[in-house]
Amino acid sequence: MGSKHPSNKLTIVFRDDGPMIHCGDCPTYRSVQITLTEEQVRALAMRPTYASGITQFYEEISRCFIEPEETPNAELTRGAPRTE
Repeated sequence: MGSKHPSNKLTIVFRDDGPMIHCGDCPTYRSVQITLTEEQVRALAMRPTYASGITQFYEEISRCFIEPEETPNAELTRGAPRTE
């Protein structure tokens, strides 16, 4: 059983709740599409989990998020012990 590779495009949808919170309108959205390298596509490959008859089932993406940018004092915000 091989892995199931995604396309080389990653689309991120951002949601702005400002209009909903302040005006009672619908949230606004914008999307950004990023082209992945071959290495990134391989890293995101979904592994087979089980088969039923001739149908193969694969892992599904449960959750993804953008990591915050590292700051010089990031270890302090992550609860690392202080070294004073």
